[in-house]
Amino acid sequence: MFRRSVRLAIAGACVLGLAATARAQGVEVRLLEERAGGAVFEVTAAWPLPLRAALDSAGVTTLNERAALAAVRGMLAASETLRLPALAPPVARVLAADFDEMALPRAADAADVVAELDRPAAEVVGLGVERKHPAATLLARLLTYDAARGTLRRYRRLVVEVAYAAGPRGAARTLGASSDNPHLAVTRSVLADGVVYKIAITQEGVYRIDRDFLARLPGLELSPDAIDPNHVKVYGNGGAPVPALNRDPRLPDLAENPVYARGGGDGSFGATDAVFFYAAGPTGWRPVIERDGQGNVGGRWEHYVHPFSNENFYFIKLDGPPGARVDPQPYPGFADAAVLTQNEGRFFLDLDEFMWARERGGTGHTWVSNLLALGGGTLPLLQNTALPGLEAGPVTYRVRPAIQSNPAASVTFTSGGVQLASANFGLL
Repeated sequence: MFRRSVRLAIAGACVLGLAATARAQGVEVRLLEERAGGAVFEVTAAWPLPLRAALDSAGVTTLNERAALAAVRGMLAASETLRLPALAPPVARVLAADFDEMALPRAADAADVVAELDRPAAEVVGLGVERKHPAATLLARLLTYDAARGTLRRYRRLVVEVAYAAGPRGAARTLGASSDNPHLAVTRSVLADGVVYKIAITQEGVYRIDRDFLARLPGLELSPDAIDPNHVKVYGNGGAPVPALNRDPRLPDLAENPVYARGGGDGSFGATDAVFFYAAGPTGWRPVIERDGQGNVGGRWEHYVHPFSNENFYFIKLDGPPGARVDPQPYPGFADAAVLTQNEGRFFLDLDEFMWARERGGTGHTWVSNLLALGGGTLPLLQNTALPGLEAGPVTYRVRPAIQSNPAASVTFTSGGVQLASANFGLL
């Protein structure tokens, strides 16, 4: 089976990730009181519809990503930067709250949504340094979900007290022992010395460094005769964007990627020597693990598109000590190994032609196809295109249309004159 994911827009709109925060019209964070030991903030949100009416308008009856975004019009949280008197994590406490809530069962595939929403209404995240001053972020969630009770809650008003904690004062030089931020343990980048070249990658694949490649490098001060393949190192962190939330894990520095070297050991890069490395492009796939209500584990693949760049970069260091190498292992041999004659492939088409966002000025994250006219607009996709690796078998389509209309709109999908599917959408 071959899976394909296509994103389509009709008269605008998009699907926002559940990690997004928003400071948009209708949501406001206001400082009520500031004192030596802390501060008090008020967060207000003006929702145009009651919670139940917002979900009814979207046509959702269970908690999933669509329901969460419809409930708050894409504005899942508000944030405020805190300048702290010391580098120590503050504590957030909700003093007062106005909200409406309703019972809403979770969908079978909503594990990620539940994990994101089943959290405190307010907390302080991202302890670190801003312009050499201790700082953190107050995160006020406008939508939460109580998984034990099966209750969705949307806030109209939150009054949050932030209590500062005692801790070491001063600039970044004291932070390493006081914070769990892994970036603070990096005192010298891997690129701080040596002969390093930056290579742009536009497509995932295995790349080869040979003598001709080295000879074409601009301004190379080392002769290929003085470069040993065993000392060539490759650094890169993949093609996916860095997580938007400070609390999400990420690599603190560039990671060295193990490579396969052919030849080497004689101190020179010969005509038959080569170094091979895998590089990720600015688009790709990642697995998503899911659990249903009975605890059964499943999964799916989702694709990503880097929102800020059409290129991914790797760094090649040509000198210094020997680098990390792929350790070839012989096939272990499994007597009962099944022989597969076909496998499920994946392909996606992402049309980054029109930026859509509800916020004024746009976010820069959400790109869709050019808008289609209501009442008969069409968008041809994959005409005269051979899907790579597909020889025979069924094709499964996964489509994410993004529609804004009043009061409703519909979209149909056809192939070879045959209607494959259709969907009706209400106003989000």
